[in-house]
Amino acid sequence: MSELPTESDSVSCAEGVRALAEEQRSLAKVASALRPLPKLLESSDLVAALKKLAKLETKLAALGVASSRGLALVQAARREIELRRQHLRERLSTELIGECQSRGISLRVVSREEPVEVRIAPLSVVIDREKGRAELRFAKEPLAVCAADAKAILEAREEALAELQKGFDPAVFFTACQRAWRAAKSLGGPDAAERVELLQFLPQLALQMQSDSFRGRPSTKNYREYTRARFAFDVLQLQRAGKLVQGGQRLNFGVATGTSASNRNRSVWLENEQGEGEFKLTVYFTAAE
Repeated sequence: MSELPTESDSVSCAEGVRALAEEQRSLAKVASALRPLPKLLESSDLVAALKKLAKLETKLAALGVASSRGLALVQAARREIELRRQHLRERLSTELIGECQSRGISLRVVSREEPVEVRIAPLSVVIDREKGRAELRFAKEPLAVCAADAKAILEAREEALAELQKGFDPAVFFTACQRAWRAAKSLGGPDAAERVELLQFLPQLALQMQSDSFRGRPSTKNYREYTRARFAFDVLQLQRAGKLVQGGQRLNFGVATGTSASNRNRSVWLENEQGEGEFKLTVYFTAAE
């Protein structure tokens, strides 16, 4: 015959329930603190991710006994990030070359110094293997950032090129440049020089490149950003199409020299497919034969 529970047994059960409830609350806090962990593992900046993991460890340590499981997960995440770094040092170059070859894309090493720079025409890719991130550039201007992974880099390249090429029309762009040049020139008064600085020209061109929606309702919502990289790429596309001369007029750019070349606000780097180019300071039109 089983014995009836005593009062001490009831007290023990109640304490056990309270202990479980307290443990549940502590685990909930740990789970809440660990929410950013999956995104940190996907981060395109491994240095920043490791710093955030260190802060997360400090936060978990303050949660007491229940934090041990959480700390184990953070340590596992740190090991995974270090393995990614090792993989980048040992395998990224080979994988990137292989991916480019399989897609019929040329790759040229521009700089082997960290961060490494390669040219996957017509874009440059600057790879920081310590951070685990890659930045795509054109005309020395940033276009996109992605993880330092061969497939991720080429996917980001395709997306950036699709955006740069979207809606380009040589005749429309040439006319927009003419109108922007005239507008910028008119701001200088009747004695303005034929050569207009790009610093005055680009804002006028950005307005010319807006959509009908912006013209009908000029607002921030309808404004489409027109960057220096987009301008430089549009010039490249115009050259590709052999349309620098239209309607008896030639589009020209004056070279930046000395201090004007070092002033990145005043000059724009115009380059070809392989990244060869020079800083330009002015824009002007001349009669073509």
